[in-house]
Amino acid sequence: MEERKNIINTSLRLTEERNNYIKEKANEIGISQNALINVLIDLGIKFYELNLEDVLFHIWKCPSK
Repeated sequence: MEERKNIINTSLRLTEERNNYIKEKANEIGISQNALINVLIDLGIKFYELNLEDVLFHIWKCPSK
């Protein structure tokens, strides 16, 4: 049996333009707005972590003099 994760309810403030964009894109791909927001957050975190690792790699490989 899969372990249940705690779900935290949050309030996200968006501009009307951003909200409409998310609503449209979620409808286009057939998922809820909440699911799309979670996907975008996960992608953002992955990008941030990869970018951070890349920066740290370059600092380690090419230390300043």
